[in-house]
Amino acid sequence: MRFGICTDMPYAAGVKEAGFDYIELKTYDVALAPEREFEEWKALLKELELPCEAVNFFYPPSLRMVGRI
Repeated sequence: MRFGICTDMPYAAGVKEAGFDYIELKTYDVALAPEREFEEWKALLKELELPCEAVNFFYPPSLRMVGRI
């Protein structure tokens, strides 16, 4: 069994140190990251040998999916 955790990129090293097998990032953070930042994230995850095997939060909190506006 593999274990991952949902968190943000600033905590990636801690995720690895804690013994998790992978990190789960927010889809909108990855999609909206500037190209340079995205490349830095990829390099860091490769260096840490910590894959991003899943994503969550497909819509930013500012986009209401249900209810009244």
